[in-house]
Amino acid sequence: MENLYKKIEEMSTLNSLHGQDFLLSWNKSGSDMRTLVTIAEVLKRIYAENISLRVFDTGVAAALLKNSSLQTRLSYSFAASMLGLDFVDLQYQEFKNSILASVEDKANLISFFTDFIGISDDINISDGHKYLMEIAQILDKSHEAGILPHRPGIINLQCYQDFPTQSISDIMFLEHKYGGASELRKKKVVVSWAYSPNYDNNISSPQSAITMMTRLGMHVELCHPEGYDLSPEAIKIAQRMAKFSGGTFDISNSMDDSLKDADIVYVKSWVPHNVMEEHIKLLDENNTEQIENLKNNYLENSKKHIGWEYNEEKEKLTKKSDALVMTSLPVSVTGKSAEHGEISKAIYDKAKNNAYLQSSYKPYVIAAMMMGYKFEHPSRILKQILDNGVNRVKA
Repeated sequence: MENLYKKIEEMSTLNSLHGQDFLLSWNKSGSDMRTLVTIAEVLKRIYAENISLRVFDTGVAAALLKNSSLQTRLSYSFAASMLGLDFVDLQYQEFKNSILASVEDKANLISFFTDFIGISDDINISDGHKYLMEIAQILDKSHEAGILPHRPGIINLQCYQDFPTQSISDIMFLEHKYGGASELRKKKVVVSWAYSPNYDNNISSPQSAITMMTRLGMHVELCHPEGYDLSPEAIKIAQRMAKFSGGTFDISNSMDDSLKDADIVYVKSWVPHNVMEEHIKLLDENNTEQIENLKNNYLENSKKHIGWEYNEEKEKLTKKSDALVMTSLPVSVTGKSAEHGEISKAIYDKAKNNAYLQSSYKPYVIAAMMMGYKFEHPSRILKQILDNGVNRVKA
C-alpha cells in the first residue's frame, strides 16, 4: 500500500487534465498521456485491493455506440459503475434519427442529465470525428451561455482515425510487461496486416497502434500487402511522432522481411483506406447493392493473401524466435474460428492470455479519462479514497 501512496504523490506533480475532452490521442502531450496512464494504474491497483472507487454519489455516463463491440460497451459501463455513475446506452441510430430537429437539440437535451458522453463511430472516415467535435463545440457554447449547469466530458471510444482507449491499454500492457516506458524505447514492433475472412475489421486499431508506439521512441514497422494502406493522415502522424521521439517508422510489403529481429508483433486485419472511402461514398448514396458488391469483391481479392498468417514459421523469423504477440480482440484463428485466419491456433493459444490482459486495462483507461476531466486534483481524491479504505465488496 505504501507504493500506492507514492504513485499517488507522483501524480500530484503531473499535468492536469481537468475539463479536457479526450478526442484524439495525438493531440495530447506526452505529459498529458503520462498523467492519464498514471491515474489508470492507480485505479486498477486500488480496485484490486477491494477498495471502493465511488467518487460520484449519483450521475449518468451516456453512450452513443455505432458499432456493436461488446468489449467497448462493457469497458465503458464498468468504468462508469466503478466510479459511481449509471450507464445509459442512448442507442446510436435511434438517437441520430430521433424527431428532435438538430444535433444541437439532442446534445443539449442529454447534457442536462449526463456527466459523460462516450461516442464510438469507426465507420465514417471524417463524419465520426466531426460528430465528436460538433457535440463538443455545442456543449462549450451552451455552458458558456449558462444554459448547462455543468458541461459533460466527451470521450472518444473509437472513431475511424483513432482508437485511444485501445492504444493506451496496449501501452499500459507493454509497460507492465517490460517494466516501464523507458524499457520500450528502441524495441522493434511490427504492426502487420493479416488475412481474415471477415469484412468488419476496423482500420482504427492499427492506426492508433502506429501513432501511439512511435511517440514512445519505438522502432515501428507497418507491414501489409500492396494496396492495403492505412489513411495518409495516420501515416503522417506516425512519421512525425517517430521523428520527435527518436524512434523510427517504416513501411514494408513483405511480412517475412519485417519480422526479422522483431521484439513485438501486433497482428491485425483491416479493410484498407481506399475501400473504406468507397464504402462511405456508397453509404451516403444509400446504395446497399453496391456496398454488398464492394464487400464481396474485397473478400474475394483478399484470398490472394491467405498466406499472410502469423504462425510458428513466421515466429521463427523474430528475435530469438520468440517475439511478444499482440492483437486486439476479436481475432480470426486458423482452425478454430476460421478455416484460414490472422493467426494460427498454436500461436493464439500461447498469446491469448496477453490479449486478455491488454483488454483488462481498457475500463481503467476510460475511468482515468473521467476522473481527469472531472477533478482538478485527482491525486487528492484518490488519497482520500485510500485513507478511508471503504471495501467495495463487504466481508
